[in-house]
Amino acid sequence: MAINDKRLNLVIIGAGPLYDELVSLASRLGVHKQIHFAGFQSNPYEWFAAADYFVLSSRVEGFPNVVLEALACGTPVVATPCPGGIKEIMTRPDYGWLACDTSVAALADTLRRALAGSRPTPSLEDLQTRFGVEQIVARYEALFRSLANLPPAAAG
Repeated sequence: MAINDKRLNLVIIGAGPLYDELVSLASRLGVHKQIHFAGFQSNPYEWFAAADYFVLSSRVEGFPNVVLEALACGTPVVATPCPGGIKEIMTRPDYGWLACDTSVAALADTLRRALAGSRPTPSLEDLQTRFGVEQIVARYEALFRSLANLPPAAAG
């Protein structure tokens, strides 16, 4: 299940309620030298752009904007197929890899496959076409209109 490769390094951005517990766990497992706990970052995009891969290990997620942000920074994604919008986003091979389920073993296997293959470069043009502000606003408008039993907006 584990990926025992001393060349790998993990950066965890954020400072949630489990921060201290994660730092302690890394120390107990002897992997603390390979994990950098960066804490809260007001500009995570420079971290995304510098990463080889962005890993999303969620078991449940709403629409994962962070995946779009990583892709927009040119960083391919390795993710679990958690309920939410991740499957809608991860439809192109240049976006990265989607594990077969949300288990630790499946994510580790998917990360191994990513590391063994060539690193793709996400298509920013496709990302903008599918998830740009205009497209997302139009989707929200359509949703709200349908919830309010209003006819679709006129094209144009």
